[in-house]
Amino acid sequence: MFAKALSTRTLGVISLLSGAASFILLTLPYYYFPQSYIPKANPDWGYYMPKSPEAWVVLIVALSFLAFSIGAFTFILKKQTEGQASR
Repeated sequence: MFAKALSTRTLGVISLLSGAASFILLTLPYYYFPQSYIPKANPDWGYYMPKSPEAWVVLIVALSFLAFSIGAFTFILKKQTEGQASR
């Protein structure tokens, strides 16, 4: 109901910003705080999973932003197709 009151452009900006936030939260801690992650058998291949509670919180927030971004983008597509069908 709230999303129907927003314009398509506003939803697009919200979708892009939450997508960018999820990308930043998924990549920066992984590269700049490697001590918070469990390394794979070959450390050159990256890390397996978070090992600290803070890293888990950042991962959950990043995935939530990603899901919100996908949901907002899907709503934009739905809103645009409904607008074209009514013409």
